[in-house]
Amino acid sequence: MSDSAKNHSKDRNKNQPQVGAGTTHTQPISARKSTPPTSQPSSDKQNFAQELLQLRSLRIAKRKAHRKALRDGLVRTCEIGEALSNSSSAWKNFIAADWGKLRPPKEGERSDAIRWAIKFWVGEGKGNDKKASFYFRAVGPLWQRTPSAQKVRAEIKRVGLRGLHDMHAAKKNDTNAIACIAKGSPSPKPAMGLVWMFEARFAEVPEKLLRAPVGQEIKLTGRIEKLGAQTTVTVQSWKLK
Repeated sequence: MSDSAKNHSKDRNKNQPQVGAGTTHTQPISARKSTPPTSQPSSDKQNFAQELLQLRSLRIAKRKAHRKALRDGLVRTCEIGEALSNSSSAWKNFIAADWGKLRPPKEGERSDAIRWAIKFWVGEGKGNDKKASFYFRAVGPLWQRTPSAQKVRAEIKRVGLRGLHDMHAAKKNDTNAIACIAKGSPSPKPAMGLVWMFEARFAEVPEKLLRAPVGQEIKLTGRIEKLGAQTTVTVQSWKLK
């Protein structure tokens, strides 16, 4: 190769950029792009709220299912109790069943078979005696008045066990007071004031009144229908104070 050609090749190599292990490749700062960090989705709270709504619906559904199972169980227990009261052989077999720690009934208590059927259905355990008494007070008198599974079930659903219990308890107290007056026994004297026993008739079941706590003040407006051993008052309006 001639000297002029060699010199031309060297000049061309000088003009080319050098690339190698020791070279540093730079890029303008303005050309670099940074990706922002991913933030939490703003719908987290909405997701949590939706989950809580689902849990609420599940709780309500379970509570409704529990109430239905309780109604069905009580009504069927009343049917069994009535069947036991009508069959001496079935009653004897019932007495001979495994009562565990519960005291079984006697042969002469067959007329109270519904109460004993409810007691057996509730079973043994802490507080179960009171629970069985509560259930019997709620549905026992209702079944005696209307021995129909469909009607009793509907009434339990409409009024509630607590409402039925309190209503029957109030009627029993009034009956005891009237019997006390008829026998001439002295009524218990109140600490102060006058005690006037009367029967109040409502157009519909006063559910809030039946659930009112002891000591709650109420205002009744009505008309006296009957005076005597059993005074009857037709309630026209009432309210809790």
